[in-house]
Formats: sequence, structure tokens, C-alpha cells
Amino acid sequence: MHYAAVIQIIRNHNRLNGARFSALEFGVGGVLCLGLAVLFGTDGAPLYAIAATGIAANTVPVVWFAVRAGEPDVGFRAMLRADVRARVLRDIPTAQRDTYILAGVSLLPFVVVGAVLVGLRRR
Repeated sequence: MHYAAVIQIIRNHNRLNGARFSALEFGVGGVLCLGLAVLFGTDGAPLYAIAATGIAANTVPVVWFAVRAGEPDVGFRAMLRADVRARVLRDIPTAQRDTYILAGVSLLPFVVVGAVLVGLRRR
């Protein structure tokens, strides 16, 4: 996938969900992952620290584009209306696929947290 396509997926996500919501959603996820990276680094788990740092770094473009967004948002609340969803799918035919891609990438921090919790429980 070309980087321009990824940027467009991010911009569409931010526009459809609302730039403020996207910045907050990914900003919190990034900060939590940075906290995990520090925890792992000080606990002698460098591979987990590197993974958590990478995930945190992956949140930066979403926050960056959300903060710099200049186009009007559709917003999550509006997406609950059938007419808005139909218009969005007409305007952005790949919206559902893009959502799956971004959601899959976004769930990685939770997988890391789950792995940590399982690892801590086994101690």
C-alpha cells in the first residue's frame, strides 16, 4: 500500500469520526503505549519496550492529521443517521475497508496490554 493511500485513510477516518475525537482517541492510546514502553524498559523487557514504542509512534500521524485538519467533520454522531452513512459510502466507497484497516491497527495496543497482563499473571 502506497503511503499516500495510508494518509488518505487517516484523513478520511478523522473527517468521519471528528478531528477532536480522533486526536483524543489516538493521543491517549499513544501516551498509554509510551507509558508501557517505559515500564517494559525499566523492567528488563526490551522487546516489549520496542513494540510499545513502535505502536505509540504509529499513533502520531493520526493525531498530527487530526490537529491539522482544515476540512469540516462529519462526526460520529452524524454517522448514526442512515442518510449520512449512504452519502459517505457514495463519496468514499472504500470507507468500510479503510475502517477495518485502521481498526485492526488501532487494536494492537490492546493486544500488547493483554500480553503484559498475561505475562504478569504468570510470574
